[in-house]
Amino acid sequence: MKYLLSSDKKSYIKGPLREAHLAKNQQIKEVADLACLQIDESEIETFQNQFDEAIQFFDRLSSLDTADIKPMVTPHDMKTPLREDRVVRDLTVDELLENAPDVKDSLFRVPPVV
Repeated sequence: MKYLLSSDKKSYIKGPLREAHLAKNQQIKEVADLACLQIDESEIETFQNQFDEAIQFFDRLSSLDTADIKPMVTPHDMKTPLREDRVVRDLTVDELLENAPDVKDSLFRVPPVV
């Protein structure tokens, strides 16, 4: 499967693969509805082109050979500073509730949230 930049530089994929991924008008309307966006018919083509470009870019990325690429969590070589685990004295329930504004049955009492 070969991915090529098209001559118009607006799309990455030519041929049948491009048509297979094109977002349809109904899909654009459904996504807009899920995102609580109100779009009119004149905007559908703009969104369709933007979705198509994003899908084609991901298709192009997925075609890259990443077998020799080491997975990473962050692009930085930062090390997470670790501290020594030590046993410390825990607070008692009474100590924890000492500064609470309202307590009932050894629990924090808070106003109801609706």
